[in-house]
Amino acid sequence: FEASWDSMRRGVKSEDVKAWVDMDGQLYPMTPVPVARNRWEAAIPISEGRGYVAYKYRFDFKYPGITSRNVESVWSPEYRMVIPGTSPK
Repeated sequence: FEASWDSMRRGVKSEDVKAWVDMDGQLYPMTPVPVARNRWEAAIPISEGRGYVAYKYRFDFKYPGITSRNVESVWSPEYRMVIPGTSPK
């Protein structure tokens, strides 16, 4: 899985962004891609025999507040990936 994300919010630093994949209610951490800006990736095991998986991305980030850095999370829409060679059930 791979994703990119940019924020229009001022003061968000790339080192303060954490990315996750949510699949079946479980969060899997993503790692930053070393040579690409604002891109993350994760390898996630998928059970044999599944026809598709539904997933979404979550991005946690910090931004400047009046006296400290605030934390916020944003979610992507849900996506579905069909597994080749299976019936999407």
